[in-house]
Amino acid sequence: MERTRRRFLTLGAAAGVAVAGCNDSDGDSTPTTPTATGTETPTETETPADTAGTVVVDSVTVQPGLVGVFVDFYLVLRRPETQWVVAEVAAADGPPPESFAVTTPDDAFEMGTEIEYSDASPAAFGDAYAPTEPGWLAAEVPKPLEAEGAALTWDGGRYPVDGALLDRLRRPPTEFEVSFEAAPVDGVDGAVRSIVTVENVGDVAGTFVAGINMTFPTNRPERQIVRRVGAGETAVVGAAHKWNPGSVRGGSGRDYDRIDLLLRWRGDSISRSVDVREKN
Repeated sequence: MERTRRRFLTLGAAAGVAVAGCNDSDGDSTPTTPTATGTETPTETETPADTAGTVVVDSVTVQPGLVGVFVDFYLVLRRPETQWVVAEVAAADGPPPESFAVTTPDDAFEMGTEIEYSDASPAAFGDAYAPTEPGWLAAEVPKPLEAEGAALTWDGGRYPVDGALLDRLRRPPTEFEVSFEAAPVDGVDGAVRSIVTVENVGDVAGTFVAGINMTFPTNRPERQIVRRVGAGETAVVGAAHKWNPGSVRGGSGRDYDRIDLLLRWRGDSISRSVDVREKN
């Protein structure tokens, strides 16, 4: 994942076993700092946020796909021929803009707050943008983006998408080979450890985007994965899962003897069923 940011939403990269529900992501970041005039004045380590017009751009992210939360399930919003640009913006002084877009010399791609499912939202971000509240906006653009340049634009302002972000937009897709294993944790009743192994078998670096859900004894989003993997390299992501009897909505209190997990990524999925009965 490639991101520029001004002040927040640093996602920590995870390795080994982590508790259920946390995020796994990595990527290079370039901090940004707003200027009083709203112009961009680069320094050796900082790029100022754009406050032209009535908008402050807090961060821009480029990902081949998004992990979306839909009710109580992770969805992977990704197609081989597209990628996502997500910006976190806030209206500053004056009336807020009515529309945002990712623009190139030849095209414009509208940014919005609906991502395929009207009730879904990107799991790695907070609230959606509203004219009176800061938040995220997303646009789906071609992958690769064959353009000399790109920018976020709105009435009265623009924010250039350049450097590493533009390089990421121009990069062709790659292919991954994926395995998913799960096993009970010795001595811990109702606990499961899962391991996702991702091999990049393509010729270019790529970002693997996936979500792990519990599908029995309840539906529950467990882990989102956004992991950059170099060409020819392999990444391993671990997660821990725990089932507490009675935690189903309504609280039946019934004891279940298995946990079912589902790994979903672009175009495929793997399910695992794990016996979690206490061993005598």
